[in-house]
This record gives sequence, structure tokens and C-alpha cells, in this order.
Amino acid sequence: MADAASPGTRTFPASSIIAHEGEVGGGWYVLLSGRVGVFKRDTQVAEFGTRGMILGELSSILGHPRTANLVALEDTTLLHVEHDLDQLIQHHPKVVKTLVVSLAQRLETTSEALAEMQRVIT
Repeated sequence: MADAASPGTRTFPASSIIAHEGEVGGGWYVLLSGRVGVFKRDTQVAEFGTRGMILGELSSILGHPRTANLVALEDTTLLHVEHDLDQLIQHHPKVVKTLVVSLAQRLETTSEALAEMQRVIT
């Protein structure tokens, strides 16, 4: 499981689950080092290894259960964030900008992948 090396920072050993599909809340994460896999059931659907990537934010923003497991693919250090969206907008607008850009990039990637799948099918 995670340790509390410093406030807000959590380190996860390889193969440990960072966030469980179906759980509600629990905040979100900023990748500081390592790699994180996103798993739907037993299938890896994404991988993040870039410092500064934001993970697990959809559940926090929407107030819905998590849609996937986040798993440390190697020893991984994350910044854990508990602020809700209103707090972020009011007190940390630069973080909100980073969050919006991250979501837009992921939406673009998903849209391109969907369009490519449709081309292959037809």
C-alpha cells in the first residue's frame, strides 16, 4: 500500500492498486514518477508515465464511482489531491487549467481512436 513520505505524496510499489474500480471519491492524483496502468476488469486500456499527468480525476469531478482500476506498473510516486472542483477553481486556477488541458488531450486521443476504429470496420 502507500506510504506517507510527505503530506500529499504517496508511493506505491509495482503491481499495487492505487484506486479501485467502483469506489466513490478518494481524490485524484498527479504522477511524480513511475508508470500507472488503467485497467477495465483485467484489460489494460491506457498507460501513463509522463510526470505531471493527472489521474483519477473524473470520479472526483463527476461524483461517480471510479470507472477503472489504477495500478502501479513499477514503483510509482503520486501527489494525492483531495480538493473538490470548486475549491480548485477558487484557490488553484493554474491547476484547473492543467486539468482542463489534460482532459481535452485525452478526449482528442479517444475521439481519434474511435474514428480510426470506425474506418477499419467500414
